Amino acid sequence: MVIVLLMTMFSIMAFASNGIIKYNMATVEDKARVRNFEYLSYDQVYRNNKEQAKNELLPADKESELLSHVPVGGMIVVELLGANWDMANGTNWTYVIFDDNGKELFRSKGYDHTQPPPGYESHGMAYQTIFGVIGTKREVPTAPEETPWGDRVYVVREQVEIPVALPESFKVFVIDKLNKNRCCYAVKKKVE
Repeated sequence: MVIVLLMTMFSIMAFASNGIIKYNMATVEDKARVRNFEYLSYDQVYRNNKEQAKNELLPADKESELLSHVPVGGMIVVELLGANWDMANGTNWTYVIFDDNGKELFRSKGYDHTQPPPGYESHGMAYQTIFGVIGTKREVPTAPEETPWGDRVYVVREQVEIPVALPESFKVFVIDKLNKNRCCYAVKKKVE
């Protein structure tokens, strides 16, 4: 009995200290090159910014300014993939949020990110000739990551702020304009 009481008190304290509303996310359609999708609610972004202000030892006025800019609808965080930089860059992607009735709540183009400096691979060969050994070296720019199949890929991590309040359940479409594909995610508030 005492153990049950302690466990109940611990779970109540954990909910009170955290107090963040969680969301379930389900992939409805997965045809674009999106590696990761995450929705952060207003509460989560607010808590993250408050923790950032505490870690950076910001004065009260700077902290309140930072917290006043938290987007009402939270934000979505995606990792976009592309075989070259232009395909992964946010300007080729569009984000659209619909409620369950199909009404558009929010639409935004992605952001233009600065291309990172390329990494290089060195390819060298040595040849034995009658004049001695001749070496050649060639530097080839490469993408920063590889897929499990060995294909080179660029990754852009994009955060899109949502300035409108969102209902308890909605759908987010991430549209790849170059490849004319999209991903769809259903987001629904968890009921505890």
